[in-house]
Amino acid sequence: MSIPVGVWSHESSVFLLWYPNNPPNVIPDYSQRVTFNSSSGTLLLKFVTTADSGVYALQGFDPAFTASTNLSVQGKQQLQILPLSNATGLVELNDTVSLTCSASGSSLNFHWFNGSNDITVNERVQLSDENRTLTISTVLRSDKGPLYCVVSNGVSNGTSPPIVLDIRYGPSNISLTVSPHVAAHRAGSDLTLSCSSESNPPALYQWAFDETTLHQKGSQLLLANVHQNQTGNYTCWAYNNVTLRYDTATTWAIIIGKKNPLRMDGHCH
Repeated sequence: MSIPVGVWSHESSVFLLWYPNNPPNVIPDYSQRVTFNSSSGTLLLKFVTTADSGVYALQGFDPAFTASTNLSVQGKQQLQILPLSNATGLVELNDTVSLTCSASGSSLNFHWFNGSNDITVNERVQLSDENRTLTISTVLRSDKGPLYCVVSNGVSNGTSPPIVLDIRYGPSNISLTVSPHVAAHRAGSDLTLSCSSESNPPALYQWAFDETTLHQKGSQLLLANVHQNQTGNYTCWAYNNVTLRYDTATTWAIIIGKKNPLRMDGHCH
């Protein structure tokens, strides 16, 4: 049964009026957002904001066609991640960190990400408090993030600012190279030994020759005008003064005598 004449109001303010044989009369603020079916009195309100919350009343000039409803519009959340424990200076394989996603609203769903990847529960990663809290134990360097949460409730959604964990790790994957890269080096030539590793903070380097510590430190060992007695094992020690871990790499360098110039003895007749 159609409703011949009536109005829709929001918080007692009329925004739509209709009567027979005429299109609905809608106030400007609603003109682009309202679709109305006069046969059923159905109102479709689009692009809602929190300002649209409140009581909506349908009133026909026949009392049989009077009803009201309450609409609650949940706006986008202001989200943040709050560390529950220290999120800086974490040592890989040692420490645990907990983060909580703070949001207001009802029927909230929390979803966590590490970069573009979903965070899933495993033996190290746990979610609690209806997925509000993320706990990572024995942290790895790959856990650093950026970590963020997305919150939704079917009406709106929001994304928290990202947080990047400061995870201290290494040294690991140490590498030792000799330049120039040849099978043997001539006496009198120059050699450069270079050491590198994955480490945060950057590793400190110490060198040794045949198990004797050398005075030169740093990631490079420069050997100028080498002699044959410098043939032997060269070791690079990489040390992280935060994780208190170290790694070593050793290479063998061969120094051979200088090439003698060609000499000819005798007399020509």
